[in-house]
Amino acid sequence: MKDNNFIKKSFVTVVIPTYNRKDSLIDCINSLIDQTYPKEAYEIIVVDDGSTDGTAELFKRNFTGVIYPRLRYIYQINRGSYAARNNGIKNALGDIICFTDDDCVVDKNWVKNIVSGFSGDKIAGVGGEIQSFKPETLAQKYCQRYNPIDVGELKKIFFPTANVAYLKSVLQEIDGFDDYFRESGDVDIGLRVRLKEYSLNYISSAIVYHKHRRSIYNLVKSSYIYAIGYAELHKKYPKNFNFFTRFINILYLLIRKTIFIPIKISKDMIFYDDKILAFTSPLIDCARYISSLLGLIIGTFFRQNYSGHKIYTKLEFLNELKGIKWGN
Repeated sequence: MKDNNFIKKSFVTVVIPTYNRKDSLIDCINSLIDQTYPKEAYEIIVVDDGSTDGTAELFKRNFTGVIYPRLRYIYQINRGSYAARNNGIKNALGDIICFTDDDCVVDKNWVKNIVSGFSGDKIAGVGGEIQSFKPETLAQKYCQRYNPIDVGELKKIFFPTANVAYLKSVLQEIDGFDDYFRESGDVDIGLRVRLKEYSLNYISSAIVYHKHRRSIYNLVKSSYIYAIGYAELHKKYPKNFNFFTRFINILYLLIRKTIFIPIKISKDMIFYDDKILAFTSPLIDCARYISSLLGLIIGTFFRQNYSGHKIYTKLEFLNELKGIKWGN
């Protein structure tokens, strides 16, 4: 077992990949500066994945002169968020590397609490709770109610990179994130950690607040993107992620949801104060299912095939799940 001295002595690196979200990035960094973890014991690395919105200038203007925690800014040409995270890993000084996103605000105890989860020899990764940031738009209110980022049973095999930490030694052992992925790289790295017979630990007190998509269009589009991520997993893990099973499951959910739209709207209009949200939620559900079906088709048949090392091993630990639920 790792003792408390390991946790107390651990230097921590927080990596934030960013792309054209300079205003949201400020809030994220400010929340990371204001942590209860000793400021001399952690650093923050921002990896700019080719932003064109003045992110570099904003970073220099707002954070020049901050000594503790140490703040570093790294620019790279646009290669995707997982390539940016790998860049952060390569430059990290920490024994533990925490990841969050530029559209998140972290709780003031986040670093302290997530680091506390590394309490056993086989624990290689720790994830926490993702909650909705103060909702303003209809899309954000929808997400707060239905929280599409809640991975439920999937906490046993991966954590979203909005709120996860890994031992640097383990990340190096598995060669970091697979930057083939534009989506679902967080799932892939969790699977590869488990394949090495390490464990993941969930800490509910490690809280991150996520700023959900502001518009219905972007919310629906995110379902399309998540479905492409499932197709990416299907190509790398052909024996574990099945296109046809997934397609039929989503189609069934769409048909069932469509049939019961009148009942759902009638019930919600009675029990919820927000009548607009009550009326539109079932319609948004259907739009997201249709978007997922399209993303699954495009990702499977019209995107590039996986050119790396495919994993044909049947992942027995997936049997721990009651069902694969992401990307709906």
